[in-house]
Amino acid sequence: MFAKRNMIISMLFMLLMNLPIFAQKIGYVSSQAIREKFPEAKQAEQRLQTMVDNWKRELEDQQKVINELEMEIKKNRLVWTEVEKAEKIATFEKKKKEREEYATRKLGPNGEYDAAIALVFRGVEEKIYAAIQEVSFTDNYDIVWDKSTQPLAFINPKYDLTVKVLKKLGINVDDMEKQQQEAIDKDPRNNKKSSSSSSSTSTTKRTRTRKPAEVPEEEKKSMFDTLKDSVMDGLQDMIKLPGQSADSTKSGGGTPSGDPQLLPSDTTVIKKP
Repeated sequence: MFAKRNMIISMLFMLLMNLPIFAQKIGYVSSQAIREKFPEAKQAEQRLQTMVDNWKRELEDQQKVINELEMEIKKNRLVWTEVEKAEKIATFEKKKKEREEYATRKLGPNGEYDAAIALVFRGVEEKIYAAIQEVSFTDNYDIVWDKSTQPLAFINPKYDLTVKVLKKLGINVDDMEKQQQEAIDKDPRNNKKSSSSSSSTSTTKRTRTRKPAEVPEEEKKSMFDTLKDSVMDGLQDMIKLPGQSADSTKSGGGTPSGDPQLLPSDTTVIKKP
């Protein structure tokens, strides 16, 4: 059973290793930081905040009326008749219900606040999304995360595209760009990579050699003939037949009897020098 399970896990691991994701280029952005720097996002947020402030004031006014009714009931509950007391309590409960319904309608789930966010921020989000897409295509990124909605435990700051997106939106982010560059320089992996690249470049320059000069064909032939004559002379000096002198060999003379003379049977093979 365990062997079968281990085999299945191994097969899944091999399958995952062959997926294209391991060769993909991944970056990330901070949409929250982009909105904070994007003027149109600030304007949309101000419009939305104005709407919310108006709703809150209305809720405060309603709560004020409710509090006054509550104090009045407590103060006069022993003086009023049963009819008067019932009317005041009914009014009090009605005001409380109206306030709750108003708060739910304005600020509750799927209320006017959520609809206002979608309406006010639609144009802003479309522009931010388009800028992220353009930067991703330009720099050949396959996946771009939004760390504002999907927190990342750690990632190299050189893959942060937030500054590039803001510049694409026409926003001056010199301070952010400087801070990002400082973070990149502090990362030892980035420094190691750059130093190794420069080292390999310098090594390549040092090992580069000049192309050997070409020798003319006539000079090659002359050098070959000279080398051949030198070798032949050396062989003639080394291989001497019995009774034959070096002078007679060089002068072209044969043996004293004029017949070719055989080598003795115990003559050993001559080794090359």
